[in-house]
Amino acid sequence: MLDLDVFPEGKGAVAGQGRYPAGADVTIEATPADHWQFVNWTEGDEVLGTDAVQSYTMPPRDHTLTANFEPILYELTLLVEPSDGGEVSGAGSYTFGQEIELTATAYDGYVFVKWVDEDGEQVSDVPDFSFTMPGMGTTLKAVLQTAVPQDLESPHIGTLRYVPGGSYQRDDGPENITTVSQFYMSVHHITQAQFLDIMGDPSDTTRSTGTDDPVQWVNWYDAIAFCNKLSLAEGKQLVYGVTGITDWGALEYDDIPTTSTATWNEATMDMDADGYRLPTEAEWMWAAMGADMEPDAMQAGINRTGYLKPFAGYDGTNSLGDYAVYRGNSGPGDTNEEPRTTRPVGSKLPNELGLYDMSGNVWDWTWDWKADYPSYSLTDPTGPPSGTYRVVRGGSWGSFASGCAVAYRFGYFPHYRYYGFRVVSR
Repeated sequence: MLDLDVFPEGKGAVAGQGRYPAGADVTIEATPADHWQFVNWTEGDEVLGTDAVQSYTMPPRDHTLTANFEPILYELTLLVEPSDGGEVSGAGSYTFGQEIELTATAYDGYVFVKWVDEDGEQVSDVPDFSFTMPGMGTTLKAVLQTAVPQDLESPHIGTLRYVPGGSYQRDDGPENITTVSQFYMSVHHITQAQFLDIMGDPSDTTRSTGTDDPVQWVNWYDAIAFCNKLSLAEGKQLVYGVTGITDWGALEYDDIPTTSTATWNEATMDMDADGYRLPTEAEWMWAAMGADMEPDAMQAGINRTGYLKPFAGYDGTNSLGDYAVYRGNSGPGDTNEEPRTTRPVGSKLPNELGLYDMSGNVWDWTWDWKADYPSYSLTDPTGPPSGTYRVVRGGSWGSFASGCAVAYRFGYFPHYRYYGFRVVSR
C-alpha cells in the first residue's frame, strides 16, 4: 500500500496513492494550495525528490511518502518620493496575508502626504500603518512634499501669513524680473488699537470708523519705530538702526520727527534680523499678486501676468468692491460720497494668500526709496540708497480704482503723516 501525506496539513493535495504490486512504476503528483509551493517528497528523513510530479517504484512492502510544502514569499518594495525627502521601513519578503508594520519618516523640510500603490491609488493617509501582504510582489511609495512653514502668531498683532519665495515680472518689460525670498506678512494692516498698544498713541482718527480700522496718518518714521518697538516687546532682534537712538523702548511717540530728518532718512535695515519690519516694495508686490505660481501665470518658473491685476485678489471675474475699500465704496452706506472713511481690517475678501486689504483701505508704507525700476533682473531688492520719497502701495479709501492696481506705484515724503502700514518678518 502506498500512502501519500501532505505537510503542513491542508496546504496541498496529492495524487497517486493506492495499492500497487512490488516493482510497479507509480506516478505521484503534488499540487500546492494557493500561495504555497511544493518543496520535496520525503520518506521519513530521506528526501526522495524535488519534482512535484515524479515516478516512484513500489517496494515490496507498504510505504508512506510525504509531500512537503512551504508558503510563497512575496517581495514588498518600498519607495520614497522625493527620494531625498525621507526614509521608509518595512520592506522585505512576506507571506500572503501577513501583517506588516510600515513606517514613513519625513526629513526636516518635508511632510508626509500619503502611501500609494503602483497605480498611484492611495493606500493610507497616515505615515505608520499595518499593511496586509497580497499574493503578489508589491511596490508601495510614501509620497512626501516640501513642508509649508506654519504661519506666525504674534501676541500683539495676530497672524503673519507665510509667503513663499518666487520670481515675477514687475512691469511690461519682459526682462524686468524680480525674485524674492520667503517671508511672513501680517494678514491685515496694523490697526489703531495695535498701534496704540505699542506706541502709546492712537494716531489721527479723522477718517476712521473705530479702533479696528487701519492705523492712519502715520509717517514712515512712525512705522519703522513701531516695528522696532514691537520687536522689543516680543524679544526679537531689532531690524532698524537710527543714529542717536540707543533705547527704542524709551522712545516716545512725540519724539518721532514730523519734518524731514537726516538721521531717520539714513536709517539702516538688517534683513537678517528676526524682528519686524516694513515690506520691501518687491515683497509687497509679490504678496499683493498672491505669490501666484499657478501654471496659467507661470512661464519657465516666472509669474508673467500677476503685475497686470487691477487689484489684489483679482481672478478675471470678480469685483474690486468685494476686495477693496476705495473711493467708489468708502462713503456712507458703501457709496461714493463724503464723508469717506476706512473700514475695519478684514471687512473685504482676502487675496489668494489670505491677506486682507492689499488693495484699498489705507496706503502701505514700504521700505524703499522711490525711483524708476531698472531694466534688469533683481533678487531681494531693497531699492536705491537714498531719495526724496518712500514708496507707498495699494491705494486707499480715497483712491480711484486705478490706484488699487497691483503694479501702481506712489511715493511720498517719509516725514508726512498720512498713510498706514503692515509688517513682515523673516
